[in-house]
Amino acid sequence: MKNTFLAIAVALFISSLTSCVVLSPKKYKALLGSKDSLYTAFNEGLVKIENLEKEVAKLKKDTTLMAEELRDLQTSYNEVDANYKKLKNNSTSEITKLSGDLAAREKRLKEVEEVLRKRDEATNSLKEKLQQALLGFTKNGLTVEIKNGKVYVSLTDKLLFPSGS
Repeated sequence: MKNTFLAIAVALFISSLTSCVVLSPKKYKALLGSKDSLYTAFNEGLVKIENLEKEVAKLKKDTTLMAEELRDLQTSYNEVDANYKKLKNNSTSEITKLSGDLAAREKRLKEVEEVLRKRDEATNSLKEKLQQALLGFTKNGLTVEIKNGKVYVSLTDKLLFPSGS
């Protein structure tokens, strides 16, 4: 009995700690309204969190795609840069080679021009010498001409054949 009494006393003591407070209907309605607005705000917060998580996932995916695209572009850039350097080196060596070829051709052209000049001088000299040597015959129909780099001596019939009397 002593235990029963003690159990009842402890139960009363515990129940007194969790006692009900009587609220006025006005306060009760205000608390219910507050509770409803808190639930609404909580649900809106959950929707926002869900939308933000979707946005974060989308941004992570976009970042991954952009990183892959950046790597591809970097690789392409490196290839193009290497090709550019190779072409530049090849062009430089080609320009050097062509400059050397051009210099050799210019030298050869000058040599040919010099040979032609000397030949023209020799031809003109020969013409002058022939004209001087045949000076007495120029009045009788002898002409000395240069055509296409060749000296032509023309004689009239009087000089070739004796006149028949």
